[in-house]
Amino acid sequence: MTGTALIISNKYPFPSDDGKKTVLAGFLAYLCDRLGRENVTYVVIGRQSATELREQLCRTCWIDPPGRAAQVWHLAQSVAGIDDRSMQEALTYSHRVRRELEDLVRTLNPGVVVLDTLRVGQYFWSSRAPGLRRILYMDDLFSLRFRRMVGMSEDDREVRFNPAGTFSSSLPRIAQAVIRFGPLQRLLFRMESAKMDRREFDSVSRFDQCLLINPNEAQLLREQCPGGPIFPVKPVLFTEPCPVPRRFDGTPLFLLFGSLRHPVYRASVVRFLQRGMDGVLHRIPGAKICIVGGGADSEIQALGRRFGSQVEIRGFVENLDAAFSTACALLVPLLAAGGLKLKILTALYYGLPIVSTDAGVDGIPLEDGRHFLRENALEHFAGPMARLCDVSYNQGMSRNASLLFREHYSKERIYADYDELIGARK
Repeated sequence: MTGTALIISNKYPFPSDDGKKTVLAGFLAYLCDRLGRENVTYVVIGRQSATELREQLCRTCWIDPPGRAAQVWHLAQSVAGIDDRSMQEALTYSHRVRRELEDLVRTLNPGVVVLDTLRVGQYFWSSRAPGLRRILYMDDLFSLRFRRMVGMSEDDREVRFNPAGTFSSSLPRIAQAVIRFGPLQRLLFRMESAKMDRREFDSVSRFDQCLLINPNEAQLLREQCPGGPIFPVKPVLFTEPCPVPRRFDGTPLFLLFGSLRHPVYRASVVRFLQRGMDGVLHRIPGAKICIVGGGADSEIQALGRRFGSQVEIRGFVENLDAAFSTACALLVPLLAAGGLKLKILTALYYGLPIVSTDAGVDGIPLEDGRHFLRENALEHFAGPMARLCDVSYNQGMSRNASLLFREHYSKERIYADYDELIGARK
């Protein structure tokens, strides 16, 4: 691929305060490095805010998102089965946006366009512009994610998710209340999973490449679509070697790290505080849990206050050096997961030992007892946490984690993979 490139997303990648933005920022950095920033355009389907102007690596274009009427109309068609689109797609589609994107592509005439998930890919579902290579970044298999969420909500009826995802805030309040009703919510999840299953299957024949961040999910889709252009893709999290050494001194400070706006992660943190925290304080009386990441709601705030100073909710932290270099371990109590957990890769970069469920490390080549400690019962997290309080043991796990990151996830390694996958050249 030569010439110019477009990245189109519903999200601006800076600040990179969630996993999706981090991946998009990596794609953008790679394309700017290989093609020159003057030949790369980042297109956002969304409303511009002042905080999103601080860092611009290339030309940025903004397209107003679909209006409320379009969202409600397409969502109703999706739920009624009139439209093949999933609810996620319906909430982000409008004919006006499609026309504006088509005009932009004709004007810029790029050699490649990177589309952020099916929410954006739907606008190029039947587009076959000569000379344009269309790469669909699928992120993870949303159909699989929804099936897992249905299972979680059926196993524990107190668990509630939102089938409309992060875009539900734009719905009328009565619609938001309706889709949170337990039995209806589970029905909508099943419908959404079935729709996404079909859309993911169909997308393989409609795009030049389909990229998934989890290699296990890429293999699963390959088995469903033999011979399809499906590839795993690694994220570029950090462009330089870790700038700070590990300075763990035995203090039992543990991190929960990630965006609490993600429904599965939020539910997992709530369950850990409810079911695991008492056991942690019994086993490690001086333990402190630091929750790093935006989106803490009133329930999480209340759970934090229950444990006083032993739970600190910091919110989004732009510079992670201090917290990750001195903490004892990262806790990943995920009950279910999809995609690849960038919080795990971040810990590996800093050499921070990890205690995680199997769901948290899916798709990452970690060995239990060497690169992380496995624990699938939230009530038993205290055991591996106590083991990692030993400074010598902690240091050994830290060295193994850092080595694995350099071998698999360094910028040089991933850029070489991107050269084969995307093939960007000036």
